[in-house]
Amino acid sequence: YWLQHRHCHPDNPGALSLDGNRLAYSDVRDKLSHSCSLIAAIFFNPTTQLSKASSSVIAPLFESSAICDYIADQAKEVNLIAKTGTWSRALHNQWVLFNFTELEAWLWSTAVNSFVLPEDERIPDCIPQNEKMFKKGASSIDQYLANNDYFVENRFTVTDIIIGYTLNWARRMELVKDYKSINLYLERLFLRNTVSYQDNSCQGDKAKVKIIFLLL
Repeated sequence: YWLQHRHCHPDNPGALSLDGNRLAYSDVRDKLSHSCSLIAAIFFNPTTQLSKASSSVIAPLFESSAICDYIADQAKEVNLIAKTGTWSRALHNQWVLFNFTELEAWLWSTAVNSFVLPEDERIPDCIPQNEKMFKKGASSIDQYLANNDYFVENRFTVTDIIIGYTLNWARRMELVKDYKSINLYLERLFLRNTVSYQDNSCQGDKAKVKIIFLLL
């Protein structure tokens, strides 16, 4: 069962989703060569609930938020995503889509025109506009986070995994240093990340799930 993620950023929301759901996996990216296409193969033990749920899937998932949503939906006992058909799930969809159209799109355009494309195909003049448009979206996020610790139900969910990934990308580009609420939010996520990696409670079926990242 193959999951393909086409961005080559330092962090991976799919892996974070597995961590958030306490699904055990092994990451072998450091043993492989680097490129801009990330393919994750999840090998399921045939007796696991997650394997049974995905046994009828033929086509691959290639978009990272779809991967995160799918993982969270299958690990129902962890409750990392709002239930389908609820207002909270609509909020999840809203913020994830806002993230892609008003935040990540501009970051990706800057990346494309900074190092992804060959130099003779880049349009560097678009970068200042990308930053301006990103900050417009970031202002809305910052205002929302001024009154909310997290995006949905005011608790940590997969919504935060997806949007937190983008905001951390922006932080690395020094685009959010003037947004107090965003920076406080990222500090909360970094603290959770530290705690999660100290948690060795994966047992049973969860411990049988292994994810291998291949950089091709």
